Amino acid sequence: MSTLQTALLVALLLAPWGPQSEPSLQRSSVDEIALSTLEDAASTLLSEAGLSGTISARVKSPESLADKARRKGMRPDDVLDRVGLRVQVDTVAECYAVFEQLHSRYSPIPGGQDDYIAHPKANGYQSLHTAVRTPVGVAEFQIRTPEMHAHAEHGGAAHASYKAAQSAQMSPA
Repeated sequence: MSTLQTALLVALLLAPWGPQSEPSLQRSSVDEIALSTLEDAASTLLSEAGLSGTISARVKSPESLADKARRKGMRPDDVLDRVGLRVQVDTVAECYAVFEQLHSRYSPIPGGQDDYIAHPKANGYQSLHTAVRTPVGVAEFQIRTPEMHAHAEHGGAAHASYKAAQSAQMSPA
């Protein structure tokens, strides 16, 4: 057993989840260890595939997790993107190569994949999404090119843009 696996097991055993707390809404050192482990694994995956790219990662905040679970009518433990990693590679072909490598390394969650490259959203958003079961839990990977990322972060698919559009649709004229 590696040092990292041992640390993860210790963190799981010592997690601050008592009978009064809701484990699915706690952000803990377990999440942070899982995130670090998955970032390292994604970096290794890119290297082994002979690809260069960037990896960013985040743990969904407890508030965001609860909001998404409520919005989708599910338990917080069933939200697949509690731990999320974004992998940016240079080309569309490399996006699909990373997707395939993830599926050969981890077990894909049935129904947890979306190909927004072949089928972009109406706002032009493009990315591959896959939720996979890893040794440290379920994680969602988003795989895209830098151009796709720029559009998602600053273009018509940016979070602020679609939130503003949603608000405009909801407010009475």
